Amino acid sequence: MLLIKKIILFFLTFIFSLNVSSGEAEKIYNEGIQYLFGYDVKVNPKKACDLFEQSANTGYVLAQYNLGHCYVKGKGREVDIDKAKYWYLKAIKQNSSKARIALAYLYLFDIGSFNANEVVSLLEDASTDEPQYAYFLLGYVCHKRIKPNCTDKKAVDYYTQAAYSVNLLSTIMLSYIYEYGIYGVIKDQEKAKEWRENFEYGASLLGEEGQTYESGVEYLKERGFID
Repeated sequence: MLLIKKIILFFLTFIFSLNVSSGEAEKIYNEGIQYLFGYDVKVNPKKACDLFEQSANTGYVLAQYNLGHCYVKGKGREVDIDKAKYWYLKAIKQNSSKARIALAYLYLFDIGSFNANEVVSLLEDASTDEPQYAYFLLGYVCHKRIKPNCTDKKAVDYYTQAAYSVNLLSTIMLSYIYEYGIYGVIKDQEKAKEWRENFEYGASLLGEEGQTYESGVEYLKERGFID
């Protein structure tokens, strides 16, 4: 979502491919990354997704995950949620926690129809490898009572865990929670200020100065994190 540098580093990590040599898999996938971000070539999302598909069809897990993104974002492919889900599930079979997060997000905000236990399981399984995203979404499913027997206090705990794992939206969420006294929290302007300062520091550290507190709040409202 906001941590672009981490995402790029993830994209550039190469793993074993089932049906092609590691050198060939790296070449195909890396070329797709080049076209996706314009590294020494002109940005071409369609070319990038074509290369991801070629690699994904060999069983290359990162390509499967990124091809799912192609279908979600509609860049290089027509938006197709069913195909996105298909490729995320392929990647999940190879233990991709990033694909677990992506599929949970897809269920919650794009498909809207899902098995609650499946969503919670996806997020909990991803929490070891991807705590910044998993705990952020667990805060949401807790607040919405998608996770059974959960409370707003537990939701705040999840947002705090996500924030300590460098999730900028969680720092915005916590600042807003304390500023306005929502989620059953007593208003505390000092804590609100502290979390906002954490957001600003984190954004600067991660090169996300263009992301503002106000735009983050609007996003959280649009997605239902803030009622």
